[in-house]
Amino acid sequence: MRSIGAALPWVVALALALCSTAARADGEVRISLDDALRAARSAAPDLMVARARQSVAHAEVGIAGTYPNPTFAAGTSTQAAKLSGTVSIPLVVLGQRGAAMDAARADESKVALDTQVTWTDVRQATVRAYVALWLAEGVAIARRDSAGIEATLESAVVQRVQGGAAPELDGLRVHAEKLRAQADLLEAVAEVTVSGAELGRWMGLTDGG
Repeated sequence: MRSIGAALPWVVALALALCSTAARADGEVRISLDDALRAARSAAPDLMVARARQSVAHAEVGIAGTYPNPTFAAGTSTQAAKLSGTVSIPLVVLGQRGAAMDAARADESKVALDTQVTWTDVRQATVRAYVALWLAEGVAIARRDSAGIEATLESAVVQRVQGGAAPELDGLRVHAEKLRAQADLLEAVAEVTVSGAELGRWMGLTDGG
């Protein structure tokens, strides 16, 4: 059984406004499924949050193993010219430091597992978004071709009507069909934009302006 990546075409037009300035001139960025997954792995918002939590958990392991700092207090007496001071050195006894570090490591392992789960979710969502965009593009292409056919047909029928070879009703009918085809095309293009934005969200693309 072939994988989803093998079943899909190598490239898909990512019709996004959320792309680089150079890409905006063309209106699209062509990417493969591997490109989309690679971008999602490095920049998906959910995954970035999970990695930040993992970094914090890792830092807390070192903090848990840090010995408490000593404290110093000084004072004077109003009864006599006398200065006093005390130094307090906390003692970590009975394995408290080791227990704290073990607890921090356990928490770090849990957060690392959460990060892996998040990547699995992000990967699945990216593949779904990629497939949705691919399908939406196929529909848009088919409707674009259909709109072109309707426009050509209307032109031919209008010439026949003007020459008296066809009733005026035929001209009205093909004009209505052309308008319907154009409306279907606009709907399909809008779906491509929505699908592209969804894929861009998982890829970590944001509008910079």
